[in-house]
Amino acid sequence: MPEATRLPVSESDRRELQSWQRAATTRRSHAERARIILLSAEGLSAEAISEQLGVVRLTVYKWRSRYRSDGVDGLKDLPRPGQPRKMTPEKAKQILDWTTHRVPR
Repeated sequence: MPEATRLPVSESDRRELQSWQRAATTRRSHAERARIILLSAEGLSAEAISEQLGVVRLTVYKWRSRYRSDGVDGLKDLPRPGQPRKMTPEKAKQILDWTTHRVPR
C-alpha cells in the first residue's frame, strides 16, 4: 500500500477514536470517520484508505481536514438546517412511557 505522511494524532484522541470503533452504540458514520483518522495516523495514503474502507478519496480528505482543524470534535456531525425540534427530550420520554405503560380505553 502506498505510504503517506502520518497524520499526527494525540494519544487521548487515539483512545477516543478507538472507543468509537469498539462501541456498539456508535453510529456507523462516526466509526468510519474514526477508522479514517486512525489509518491516516498509521501512514496509509488516502487511496489505500478509500480502497480498504470502500469510500471515495474525497471522503478521506474531508475527514482528515476536519480533524486537522477541529480535532475529534470536527468528526461529529454539524447542525442540520431547518427548524429546531420543538419537543424536549423529557417530553419525548414521557410520551414513550405513556404509550408503553398505559392501556388505552
